[in-house]
Amino acid sequence: MNPLLKALRIEVREFCVDNFVLKQIDEIFVQGDFPRQDYSSSYPRRSLVEDYYSFMDWEQKDTIDNSERRA
Repeated sequence: MNPLLKALRIEVREFCVDNFVLKQIDEIFVQGDFPRQDYSSSYPRRSLVEDYYSFMDWEQKDTIDNSERRA
């Protein structure tokens, strides 16, 4: 993965973890039609974001376009 995209991915994850509750994180990704697996962890917000990320290809322009539409 491109180093800049990797850094962006981490920053988006940490922004979500620091600023939103689980329901808000879920709603953000659901509105963008991103699928996810069930999550479970001692860090549920971080795990929820990572579960959505597992279905995303940050190298694809459509992924970035979807995330911009939700913002």
